[in-house]
Amino acid sequence: FVLLAGTGLLGLSFSRVLSVDPGFRPDHLLTGAVSLPWNNNKDEKQRLALVERFAAALQAIPGVTAVGISSGGPFSGSNDDNALWIDGHAPQPGEAVQAHYTSGVAGDYFTAMGVPLREGRFLTTADSRADDRVCVVDEEVARRYWPKGSAIGHRLSTEPPGADQKLYTIVGVVGAVKQNDLAEQKAKGAVYFAYKDYASLGLTLEIRTTQAPEAAG
Repeated sequence: FVLLAGTGLLGLSFSRVLSVDPGFRPDHLLTGAVSLPWNNNKDEKQRLALVERFAAALQAIPGVTAVGISSGGPFSGSNDDNALWIDGHAPQPGEAVQAHYTSGVAGDYFTAMGVPLREGRFLTTADSRADDRVCVVDEEVARRYWPKGSAIGHRLSTEPPGADQKLYTIVGVVGAVKQNDLAEQKAKGAVYFAYKDYASLGLTLEIRTTQAPEAAG
C-alpha cells in the first residue's frame, strides 16, 4: 500500500511539473551545444563573426524558420547569474544587490525560443554590430524595479557604479522563462544582452523548425 501510494503521489507530482508553462514554446524546437576553440576566437569580433556564420548555415537548412544562439539557454546547465546595478536606483539600507540570470543572445533568439514580447522590441543581429549598449529584461526584472511604470529606456549594469561602469539601455521586455528546471518556485528574473556584450566560448543553439526537430537537416 505504501509503495502504491508513493508511486501515485510521484506520478501526480510529475504530471503537475509537466503541466507547468516553461515560458517558451518547446514544440518544434531543437537545441544543441557547441564549444568554440580559444586560439581562433580570442576576441568578441572573431566570436561574433563565427556565430553569424553558424546562424546563417543553420537558417539555410530546409524546414528551419528561426535560429538563435545564446551563451546559455534554459535547462542547459550553463546559466549565469550576476548582480545588477540599476541606474538611478539607490538600494535601501540593508537591501542587498539582487542577482539575476544573464546571457548573451544572437540571431533570432526570442523568435526561435518562442518567448513572448511584452513591450518594446527584441534584440537583433544589428545590436551586436552597433556601438550602442542595449539589453532586454524579462517581466520579473521589470516588475521588481519599475512596478508602476515602463522599464523601456532605463539603464542597468553588471558592474558597480564607477568611472568605468558600462550602462545598457533597456529596449524590450519579454516573458519570464524557467531557467534551471520546471519546478522553480521563486523567479530570479533575467537580462539578455547582445552577444557582442556577453560573448562566450560555450554556445547553445536554438533552432525552430516546421517539422519534427529530429528530422531537421
